[in-house]
Amino acid sequence: MRKTFLVGLLSPSLLLAQQYTSYQERVDARNDAVHGRLGFALTSQYFFRGIEQENQGIIAQPTLDLSLNVHEGDEGLRQLNIVTGIFESLHSGPTGSTGGVWYESRYYLGVEGQFGERFAGGVRYNTYATPNGSAQSLNNTVEELQFQVQFDDAGIFSKDWTLFPTATVAFELEGQRDGGNERGIYAELAISPAWTIGEIGDAELTLKFPSRIGVSLKDYYEQLNGGDDDFFGYIQSGGVVSAPLNFMASRLGPWRGYAGLHLILLGNNNDERNGDDRAELFFEFGMSTDF
Repeated sequence: MRKTFLVGLLSPSLLLAQQYTSYQERVDARNDAVHGRLGFALTSQYFFRGIEQENQGIIAQPTLDLSLNVHEGDEGLRQLNIVTGIFESLHSGPTGSTGGVWYESRYYLGVEGQFGERFAGGVRYNTYATPNGSAQSLNNTVEELQFQVQFDDAGIFSKDWTLFPTATVAFELEGQRDGGNERGIYAELAISPAWTIGEIGDAELTLKFPSRIGVSLKDYYEQLNGGDDDFFGYIQSGGVVSAPLNFMASRLGPWRGYAGLHLILLGNNNDERNGDDRAELFFEFGMSTDF
């Protein structure tokens, strides 16, 4: 199998470890038709696309992503994968005090492709559910269709850093993630500049500054309990340091750990949902392994 930058293109929202890895970092040089990623993260606050979910207690978020390679070529469509995965959010705070700690469960199924040397894209069907029934921003189970494309700019602007720009558009098919009255359309632009900053022993340290802006193209950020839509949802930026965890047993594959600090600025309606706190600073750390 040739090295490719398409492994786990559309991992859940994104979130945590998979937000901060480019396709080239997810290279699977083995001949396995099926491969994946297992991860676990802790965060001090949980925002989904700028909508606050929890800011107290322990917030633990395990993930599992699987990918089945069904096509490889030398030109045009270089790779095609069928992908699926889950994301869970377990809370000990107020949103985990009624009905158990299992606050959110996500599932996705989709198709991803690599086009030429530098482009990758895909489409996914996502579902969001609240097993303990306490997710106020989840209007029952939410279903959406998500499209994403990423450009691999390695070596174009600099030999020392990359941006990996990514664009996402998601259409709500059923339910509303903001708890509003109308199904919405979400759009996001993101970059993740990255540098190698040194070594600790035989572990290479990577520094990234992931940044993203999320907006409503239609009714995605309505006022609480429905109302006027807000175009600007949020902007988020931060710093993340990651390194291989060479001391971990690698029965599945090599482990990698990371720690990050992020600042999020909220639009008017998300600010209202967050108790009129427009800016929040939160940290996270976690680990993952590719297999």
